[in-house]
Amino acid sequence: IKVAAVMIDIDNFKKYNDFYGHAKGDGVIAKVGKVIFLISEKYGIFAARYGGEEFTLLLQNHTEEKVKLVCEEILKEVAKLRIPHEFSDVHHVVTVSIGAKLLVASEAKHMMQVFDQADSLLYEVKRSGKNAYKVSSDIA
Repeated sequence: IKVAAVMIDIDNFKKYNDFYGHAKGDGVIAKVGKVIFLISEKYGIFAARYGGEEFTLLLQNHTEEKVKLVCEEILKEVAKLRIPHEFSDVHHVVTVSIGAKLLVASEAKHMMQVFDQADSLLYEVKRSGKNAYKVSSDIA
């Protein structure tokens, strides 16, 4: 089965929470989450909050092009929220970083691998400047 895991993290969230307060931080999580869940419904994919300021998507039998389209749409729609973040080292509004991995899963252990690899890609994006996505595929 072809699967893709997408990991999404709100950039500089600790700085946001520290400056604006936890109530405002919770509001940001809710607004970003709503964007992610609306996009997931549009494409018929599973979405969940992964904890803290992270979210995840799980796609089945989608192409790399579709995964990239979803990532681009998430970046665009989060930016459209225009939530001020004057302490971000990325932008003056709230942004997200995204890592996505596609592979063929033939055993249960592959499901954990796809999430772990998507998470590694997410952190590559975080280290290289944030507010972007990186997709990797092992599917020919």
